[in-house]
Amino acid sequence: MLFRPMEDGKRPPLKTQRARLAFYLNGQFSELLQGTPPAVFTPPTSSKVTSDAEMLQRNGKKALSYIKANELSRAIQAIESNGINCKEEAIPILLNKHPTGPEIITSHLKGLNNTSLSFTTDELQIALRKLSRNTGQDALGWRTNHISILKYTTERATGYPSDDQLMEQLLKTISSFTTNNIPDQLQEDVKSCMLYALIKPPGNDSTQIRPITVGSTFSRLIGNLITSKFHDEFRNYFEPLQLGVACKNGCEKVYHTISLLMENDNSIACLSTDIINAFNCISRQAMIDEVSDKYPELLLFILLNYATPSSLYFRDENGKEHTISSQMGPRQGDPLGGFLFALAFQTVLRAIDNKYGDVITTKAYVDNAYFLRNPKVLLEVYRLFQVRPEELNLRIKPEESVIFSHTELLPEVSNTWQQLSVKLAPLQRVYQSWDALTGVTHTSQHKPLPKWSNFVPGSTS
Repeated sequence: MLFRPMEDGKRPPLKTQRARLAFYLNGQFSELLQGTPPAVFTPPTSSKVTSDAEMLQRNGKKALSYIKANELSRAIQAIESNGINCKEEAIPILLNKHPTGPEIITSHLKGLNNTSLSFTTDELQIALRKLSRNTGQDALGWRTNHISILKYTTERATGYPSDDQLMEQLLKTISSFTTNNIPDQLQEDVKSCMLYALIKPPGNDSTQIRPITVGSTFSRLIGNLITSKFHDEFRNYFEPLQLGVACKNGCEKVYHTISLLMENDNSIACLSTDIINAFNCISRQAMIDEVSDKYPELLLFILLNYATPSSLYFRDENGKEHTISSQMGPRQGDPLGGFLFALAFQTVLRAIDNKYGDVITTKAYVDNAYFLRNPKVLLEVYRLFQVRPEELNLRIKPEESVIFSHTELLPEVSNTWQQLSVKLAPLQRVYQSWDALTGVTHTSQHKPLPKWSNFVPGSTS
């Protein structure tokens, strides 16, 4: 079967792969569903938790190789990588990070009959080139490099379709996905994912994990097609508030905005906020409603993936499989996950900007929001920011939120922030911490602050 390409732990002959692909793309599902061998899965091994120095050295080597290949995003990911936790101790943590959610209501949605989404052969070729290879296998045994036979295979066998024919058939198959018109038997498989527990930095606590999913290879391909096709539309919609979607160097732009404003005005403070388990808690109903309103042509494909709960399969180091139900938020690992989260979160950012846009500066990098202005005004913003996300089923984590300022805050303002459990971090104190770490003394209070990397968007989740 196309969706289960491994037999006895080995990849079947090329002729078999191409034949299965042809069967699937021609809609001959019965031939594939009969006598399907089980996918072979090799249980991953839990990463040994090492010292910070050893972890940094290991990740540094990986990052350097990516930098040489001009793959900076992957280099950053390598720096922050701390391996995975495959032990049974991860299961209750993963269950806690995937809360239950209400049933999705679709009767009021616009776009239920919108089948206008389509792609060209050129767009597909670009997406195939960008499709990351060497990724983990999905719940059905597929890896993205299996689909590379469409582009990179030169062998031919009598009776099998050429690459051009396969590309045309693949576009037809993609259309069946984007219009939510695939057999019921395959729908559950399409939205099922493998689940991995990535250990968060600095790596010395294997219970601090970030759940990452590996979804259906075809769904990831379509996600890449959509993000590429709608890149400019997404950027125009989200900027200038949200710089985490379709924005090149968005993280750097947020950092330099904060740096520039605070260097030029001593009275400005920066409020850095933290949301508890943001991606896995945000309301799917809110995401789907916004897709229906803003991008109705994407609705059917989003409903295929998110209208009903999906199964996440976590296999421990002994090979035992555990199933976790995903009912809230986008799945981390979905190419459209950041877009879907930001689309719903944009309603919060715009509500704050509409009320305070004349007196504050708002910037966000996906789920990390930053507000800059007078500390007294930021108190009002923070109180509103505590309330509005609750409409999306999001909760602020006050003890991980921080307000940065050049000078000590007035006692009455400082006391109020402390009552809200928000940390206070005068920049002079941060300078001193950086000086002690580097041995370099800053002579200018307004010199750009390397230590700010600790709260640059994207450095934490």
